[in-house]
Amino acid sequence: MSNHNNIFVDYIQFHNQIDWQEIEDNKKQYLDEREKIFKPDCPIEEKKKLIFILAHLGTLESVAVLEKYLKNPDQELRQWAETAFDECKAFLKSDVLQDDFASVTSGAGKLEGKLRFYFVLYSAQKKNFTDDEKKFIVSTVQQSADFLRFVIEKIEINQKYCLTTALHTLEQAPAELIEEIIDRCNLVNNLIADNFFVINTHKPTEKEIFNAGN
Repeated sequence: MSNHNNIFVDYIQFHNQIDWQEIEDNKKQYLDEREKIFKPDCPIEEKKKLIFILAHLGTLESVAVLEKYLKNPDQELRQWAETAFDECKAFLKSDVLQDDFASVTSGAGKLEGKLRFYFVLYSAQKKNFTDDEKKFIVSTVQQSADFLRFVIEKIEINQKYCLTTALHTLEQAPAELIEEIIDRCNLVNNLIADNFFVINTHKPTEKEIFNAGN
């Protein structure tokens, strides 16, 4: 049996090691801990479990973090994370699709078959954006969305963060747009932080935005 098949079998068997009720009761905690998978000092087995759990949460946030992790994964977890990422996308699709694919919905709503999501970008230096920087960020968000064929509904820019309401199809990954914006904004100056907040269940509150950025 190939190593890839061994990992797949291990992944399936791992379901028996999970307390599903505990996960259901602590979804927010696991989402809050998602950044652990990027930390070099986090034990591999802990990352392995967290990646598995994130996949089964099946949210936009977990899809985004697994996609980001796969760009530079721990080599021993690459195939594990690939399996988790594919499963997470499947869970997300099954959660938002109704009947025979005729109706598409999400917690945040829809428009013409597209799913609504919100994402927050933060100041890299945790300093207030200048007026020129705000104009540049707004322009970059719109240009990036046009380039990747996302739809921007609203851009709200504060002193230290930018909240965007956008729409995507099931074939599009929100992280693709977000990372494109960050890369463009940071071409000259380190303007936008690498960490971001994305959610598709509701418009984030000020408290959620603040907590995610700290």
